[in-house]
Amino acid sequence: MVTFRNPLANREAAEHAIVGHRNTDGRNALDVMDEAGALFTVNYPSATYQPENHHYTSDHVVRTPRYEEGKNMGIPLCKWVVRDDTREVLGWHGGNYPESESYRYLGELAERMFPESTTACKLIGNGERMMLTQDISEHIDLGGGDVIMPQVLWITSMNATWSTSVLDSMFRWFCSNQIVMGNALFKCRHTENHHYTLEQRAWVLEESMRRAKNFAAMARVMKDQAYTDEQFNELTKKLVPDPKPFPGDTEIKQIRWTLVNKKRRHMTEKWAEEVEHFNPTRWAAYNAVQGAEQHHILTGYRETDLAKEKALVKAIDGRTPLSSSALTLLAA
Repeated sequence: MVTFRNPLANREAAEHAIVGHRNTDGRNALDVMDEAGALFTVNYPSATYQPENHHYTSDHVVRTPRYEEGKNMGIPLCKWVVRDDTREVLGWHGGNYPESESYRYLGELAERMFPESTTACKLIGNGERMMLTQDISEHIDLGGGDVIMPQVLWITSMNATWSTSVLDSMFRWFCSNQIVMGNALFKCRHTENHHYTLEQRAWVLEESMRRAKNFAAMARVMKDQAYTDEQFNELTKKLVPDPKPFPGDTEIKQIRWTLVNKKRRHMTEKWAEEVEHFNPTRWAAYNAVQGAEQHHILTGYRETDLAKEKALVKAIDGRTPLSSSALTLLAA
């Protein structure tokens, strides 16, 4: 009988979970969002200005620029998105941008699609963006206590940087790595009719599970292929090559070597953690690179909440060049 270790019992691992502290059992999406403070409402005041040039106007009346022709004639040119509770500005849009009073619509949609399966929710910044995870199946055991959990990851935003989307991802228990996979399963506007059919729900589930099974099959193949310390050292050099002098220079500045060595060192430290618990394999090598990039390199080696949020956004947006290159090299 295999005993699964829960890495969230480890404080460092728990702090690096992609959407914060994770519930082990699925719950109602709106309840999880409420606990995360994600059910706030917003309003959309018109963007105005007060002319300062007294040669231009002698009064101090606030001006509201508006469309002067076309189907939007009379509508303010621009508007803000402002939280009702804190009065913080979350975004700025054109006057005809469709409005949504809160993130509740996403919670309702997620709950309809996969009831009682939400495990975590996180706001980015002051609430400009929001993400939510749901476990969609039983965990996948790769052997030796290495377990991955197929999930769907919902994302949306008030500042239009994210459209409402559903992505498939994997949560790895050992190191709390969140592996976001491929393209979005679907995207939609937050003002659209979200009455999805059972057939559409079945397709999302089927497609996400197909991707999960393919990824697990690849992981098992990589897990059966031994990988040495020397090979991992060469991998880090391929991923982070030696710096070359800039045109016109004859020497390489020390700061550039420092940055290169720091990236390699963090990958090597994660590799040591992997092989302490699992056999040294290509799968362990991939997770060492992925973990170093997600938890250290993308944060700029800072431990602040802001740095972790920025790293999280980069991971969601697919800006993980080291992990992507490592997977290509190791799975070849």
